[in-house]
Amino acid sequence: NTLPSPYTPLPADFEANYTLYLDKNYLKLKILPVSQYVTSYTEMATYSWVAFMSDIGGQSGFWMGLSVSSIIELIGLIYRKKLLKCFGKDKVQAFSEDTVDSKH
Repeated sequence: NTLPSPYTPLPADFEANYTLYLDKNYLKLKILPVSQYVTSYTEMATYSWVAFMSDIGGQSGFWMGLSVSSIIELIGLIYRKKLLKCFGKDKVQAFSEDTVDSKH
């Protein structure tokens, strides 16, 4: 009990008459394009070296600015803590809109 082969054997004269054999046994389908024109798309990088260096400089300036403002805030915090320690909590008052003297 062997299974039948899925392949159909070719005729003995297939090599000599293969065009005739294909014309008789197979459907030919020609697919033609609607237009003879070809559309070609090309992508190119537009991020230049100058733009890259500019972005690096901008980011580094941003982070250095944040660092400088953080250092200034830290110095102010240390200064306020020293004032509180030297003069006591009753004599040093935090500055806000509520503590502005209304006599002026």
